[in-house]
Amino acid sequence: MAETFNLYPVLSDEHCSALNYLPSIPEFSYTEDYEDHPLVLDDVKGDAFSWTAQLQDPRCVWYPDTHNVIIHKKCSFSNTKILFGPGGIAPHNAVIGIAENWISSKSDHRGIIPFGEITADSESSEFELEFKFEKSKVKGSLQFQTILYLKKPGAPDTNEMYFAANSGTVLGTLDRCEV
Repeated sequence: MAETFNLYPVLSDEHCSALNYLPSIPEFSYTEDYEDHPLVLDDVKGDAFSWTAQLQDPRCVWYPDTHNVIIHKKCSFSNTKILFGPGGIAPHNAVIGIAENWISSKSDHRGIIPFGEITADSESSEFELEFKFEKSKVKGSLQFQTILYLKKPGAPDTNEMYFAANSGTVLGTLDRCEV
């Protein structure tokens, strides 16, 4: 088994518990005749931070080749200051971005959907994501990961030179799911 290690600090279990990160279970829907219809999560397995489920259409109409799929998700943090400066994962004046990383292996598509940012001065933060996958864009399962990444590295102090310095560097994963 391969070991991985980073040359800069990344999100740890201690950071996650101190962040008071609360993800919502995503809601899925599709559009037909200019009207949105909900998709139901069935056979959910796992916990709030790592789970799998199947999408079911109560109307028995939705099919990914002929309909879009829309994801709607919310998340909140109440202690983001711990991510910055010594003991954190980014310099004191950096900007950390929040994004949804998605993969549809069977259709060979993937992407990143940015939907928020936090700074050391951020108070309690709530973020909301809504994204529409066009028809035929996804096939098979769809994997999601909510990630933190370095949006703007800022100017680190002399005691912060060990942090990641490149914009776009993934600093950690908050939650994951597969439908």
